[in-house]
Amino acid sequence: MPTRPEEFVTATDLQRDMKRVLLEAEQRPVSVPRPGGTAITIVNRDSWTNATQAHDWLMRAASVMLYILMRVRSQPAEPPTDFSWLKLFDDPDDLRDFIEEFGTALQNATAKMRPWSDVDAVVAEWHKSAIAIADERLQERFDQARDDIGK
Repeated sequence: MPTRPEEFVTATDLQRDMKRVLLEAEQRPVSVPRPGGTAITIVNRDSWTNATQAHDWLMRAASVMLYILMRVRSQPAEPPTDFSWLKLFDDPDDLRDFIEEFGTALQNATAKMRPWSDVDAVVAEWHKSAIAIADERLQERFDQARDDIGK
């Protein structure tokens, strides 16, 4: 639900007082109903960009969350193509940790509390971790470092 309700103006109002309508559109969506047609809504660019990014990420997130739910339930599943690296995480706790970080970043970006680049950063960091898991030599070095620390 929008935090600021949308305003409706007629095409005549838009034509007569475009300046006022555009000033209003800076603050909240302004819709112009068209008889027999789809209403046209005027929004500021930041709101449009945020809504577009939210839509794109949330569509991807839904697929990721369903994949992780299936995996945590030990059911066969394939991740979305651009998240195929999630297959490398065998431990359900790792998947839960990923979804917690990913979901928090999405929530914060959607609420405009943090930039969308934070979502990209979370995904990039987990992707790097997956690459490290897949690299046997790197895994051996991690194991050796862990053993050295434990001594």
